[in-house]
This record gives sequence, structure tokens and C-alpha cells, in this order.
Amino acid sequence: MITYLKTGTFPGDWTWIDVEEPTQPELEKLAAEHNLHPAAVQDCLQPDHLPKYEAMDGYEFLIMRMFDPDEPMSTNLRKLTHKIAIFFNEGIVISIHRKPQEFIYAIKHNFVDCHKCKNTEHLVSKLLKQTLLSYDKPTDLWQKELDFYEGGLIRKERPPALPRGLYQVKQQTSAIKRVLMVTLSSLDMMADAYENDPYINDLKETAHRVLLVYDDMLDRSNTLLNFYLNLSTARTNEVMRVLTIMSTLFLPLTFIVGIFGMNYQWMPTVAEPFGFWYCCGFMLLLTGGLIAYFRHKNWL
Repeated sequence: MITYLKTGTFPGDWTWIDVEEPTQPELEKLAAEHNLHPAAVQDCLQPDHLPKYEAMDGYEFLIMRMFDPDEPMSTNLRKLTHKIAIFFNEGIVISIHRKPQEFIYAIKHNFVDCHKCKNTEHLVSKLLKQTLLSYDKPTDLWQKELDFYEGGLIRKERPPALPRGLYQVKQQTSAIKRVLMVTLSSLDMMADAYENDPYINDLKETAHRVLLVYDDMLDRSNTLLNFYLNLSTARTNEVMRVLTIMSTLFLPLTFIVGIFGMNYQWMPTVAEPFGFWYCCGFMLLLTGGLIAYFRHKNWL
């Protein structure tokens, strides 16, 4: 669906065309009308395309990804973010996206219609900033999840979903961090074309801030995962230590029982009236001696 959000009404004025859920014929029509490069138009149809910036003949081309999940629990980048493509020059801005985006109409009503927008570059900077700010939405939720999992690690009874939840947050933050790094690289390329431009510098500062937040969450989730694995290993080692000590205590007793279980006609203490109790007493003394030795070594 092609919508003209702003139409140039006088010479030197500019136009804003928004394309929602684009089809191949619609994009081909726009490409023919505005002399768009076929490769760039093809990029607009690829739902998993990463952010990029290209300066082409007569216009500039941008692809950005924004957080707008189809499946909030997914770790797939395509399901966590959506692409918005922008063609622009001094006379026109063409924004292309698959899903309806409220911020586009908010910019139209609060920025373009009020004549606060100076030029197409100003409009594009507003669109790009909203895509970057969309990544702020999940941070509070994921920080709370990490707080919950961190508390669960120190509790005796850990939540069964703890490792899966930690791994999911780690994968999601890692995927978005990669997108933000590519986005920042694209903004750097754009900044080279607009040297010392305040709009571009503001975008880069916003991207750096959001990237730092996700970098911190990724480090924290990695730390909590490692802590969980270390706790699990320590617990396994404790169980193995107890089992080893028990085996060590019973090993000499089993040896003694095996010796006295041999079918010989004569064995020491077998004919003694209290031979059985002598043997039991010796086994108790041996067990007590081993326990005392283990305590002395701080193994118990």
C-alpha cells in the first residue's frame, strides 16, 4: 500500500511516500517513477537483510532494523526485528516496511504536519532515531528477568526454567547486539558523507548508548550462565565427594567380610566364643579411625 504522507506543494518542496506491505509490482512502479536501482529494490523485499547504507546516483539508500517481535520469546533475529528501508534525496523520502508502524504516523502528525521538519535529512534522522529507540522497549523486561534468575541462583531450590531462561535472554541480547553493531557501522558510513552533521552525530550517540545497554545485559547473562554451571559442577562434585567417602569407609569392611567369608576349615577367631564380636569391634574401630582421619584432613 502506497501512501503519500507529504506532497511537495511548491518548487523546492519535498515529498514523503510511505509503502506498507510492499508488493513486487508496487516497488517496480516506484523504481520506474523515481529511478531507483533494481538491486536496492530487491534488498527491500528481503525480510532478513541487515542494516546498510549506500550512496547511489541521485539518492541515498538505507536499511535499518527495529525491535518489533512477531514472537517475543524467539531468539531468531528475523522474528525479533523488522526491516525498514529508506530512499531519500533533497526532494523525496520513500520509506518501505512490512508491518504498520505507529511511530511513522506520529512523526507525520507531530513533526511534519506542524512544519517542524526542516528537510528530508531531518525527517530521515527522526525515522532512524525511532528505530534505534525501539530497542529500549525490551530492556526493562529482560533486566527484570535477569534479576529474577540471579535471585534463583542463590536459592536452595532453583527454578526449573532457570537455565533455559538465561540462555534465551543471552541469545536474544546477543542477536540484537549484532544488529546494533552493524547499524553503528552503517551510521559511521553515513557520517562520512555528512561530516559533523548534528543529526547523524545524535544518531550515533543513541546507537552507542543502546549498544552499551545490550553489551551489559549480554555480559551479565553470560556471567549468570557461568555461575549456574559452576554451581551445578560444585553440587555434582559434592555428591561425588560424599559417595567417595562412603565407598572408602565400606571398602575395608567389605574386604574383611570377604576374608572371613572364605570356606577354609580353620580360620583365626572362628572357633572363639566371642570371635564374631571381636571382628565387629575391630570393624567399628577401623571405621571410626577412618572418620577421624577424614575429619583431620577436612574432608568431612
